[in-house]
Amino acid sequence: MPHGVGVPYEILTGNLSEVNFSSARISWGEFQRLIDDWRWNLFIPQFLNPVWQWFFESSLIAGLYRAEFAPICTWTPPRRVMVDIARESEAILTMIRAGLITPSEAVREQGYNPDDFWLEYSEDLKKLDNLGIILESDCRKDAERKSSVNDTATKA
Repeated sequence: MPHGVGVPYEILTGNLSEVNFSSARISWGEFQRLIDDWRWNLFIPQFLNPVWQWFFESSLIAGLYRAEFAPICTWTPPRRVMVDIARESEAILTMIRAGLITPSEAVREQGYNPDDFWLEYSEDLKKLDNLGIILESDCRKDAERKSSVNDTATKA
């Protein structure tokens, strides 16, 4: 990675002729961590939070809010593009299962609002159920199958 602002040569120039997948992925990962540092330690606290505070104070002056009902502001940066979706998705799933992140945090990291996402997800599941469609990705069905297998093994 070059010195200066920390932008890898491959990203700065778009020249990938001298890198293999592994080295490009490592470089991209380091750059993403640098962007996260800039985002969470510089841009959000020094720019976005003061702008939000100014907006909220202006809303109070305009009579749109009362101070005791201060809306909560949660910043959701653009999602990070995955280099290897299969491996990175498995890593996210592992982190959720280990309790290191919440499902909503994983959704936020993909650039979506969790409240909107889960509402849409719930509606989609209801539609699929009403149509009798079972997707391989429906973990409710997998849990039902495992439960019935365990019940059968217990009775035997």
